[in-house]
Amino acid sequence: MQNQFIKNVKHYFKQEGEAWLERLPEIIHQCEQKWRVTMEEPYSLSVNYAAPAKLNDRTQVVVKISIPGEEFSRELEALKLLQSQSMVELLDVDQELGAFLLERIIPGDSLADIEDEEKACRTAARVFRQLTAESPERVQLPTTEEREKSLAKIIDNHPEGCGPISRSTLLEAKRVFRHLHSTSRKKWVLHGDFHHYNILRDGDSTWKVIDPKGLIGEREYDLIQFLLNKLPDENPVTVMGNRIEIFTKTLQLDRERFLLWGFCHSVLAACWTVEDDGSYHRPFYQAIAAFQQLYKQQFHHDISEVAFG
Repeated sequence: MQNQFIKNVKHYFKQEGEAWLERLPEIIHQCEQKWRVTMEEPYSLSVNYAAPAKLNDRTQVVVKISIPGEEFSRELEALKLLQSQSMVELLDVDQELGAFLLERIIPGDSLADIEDEEKACRTAARVFRQLTAESPERVQLPTTEEREKSLAKIIDNHPEGCGPISRSTLLEAKRVFRHLHSTSRKKWVLHGDFHHYNILRDGDSTWKVIDPKGLIGEREYDLIQFLLNKLPDENPVTVMGNRIEIFTKTLQLDRERFLLWGFCHSVLAACWTVEDDGSYHRPFYQAIAAFQQLYKQQFHHDISEVAFG
């Protein structure tokens, strides 16, 4: 089993993860028996076990196994609510095993492989248009308000700032989060992790999305993670600005709220990457200033004025 996968599971899930890893070979065996599939070598793994497989009739599928619990339940709900031409098809599920039987997307290369920046962004916009769904009245998925609470907890735990992110920036992001939620309008079921590597080619010209996390919020929020991925090392502002332009016009989004959500989420995402040794993910940190700069270019005042407005 892949060493980094084992380290990730133990790091994020502690003793529960270690116990799950011990059970994993038996869970795989039970999946093979339940669905009468032959599982092959797994894909590159993060914290879930996913492998291509073949049914008895040679149909190619994917078996994805997760630690049963809240994240698994959220993904299941998101898969059902977001089912569309753009979402990978859920064929079956075993909640006790924490296992999904999914269609296999072939050839399955990701949108990250497209070097043409504009083409990749326009492709993502077309996929996204078919993906989001209006939020039902009763839903168990987390909301963007919980992201705001997550930032508030980070501020409480890091009163002097989090890694390279100053306390003043953390507080500014918290105020902007509050402003956006207090003026929020229509809510949508969001993918929750929409980016290049979760968009796969299906056939010659169709693209589908995998691995939804499930989130309730405004549509603009769901595109921020795409903006933060595959950025150049230096001066990401131009690339981010072009992406925002394409998404805003193609999907008829609110440009101001898009930039404000981007600022809030980039602060939160950068905080999530800060390690005990002080290391952090530099592109996410750079994006904070990029959103501030883009906002001032577009609206001729600082984000801080919105936060205090």
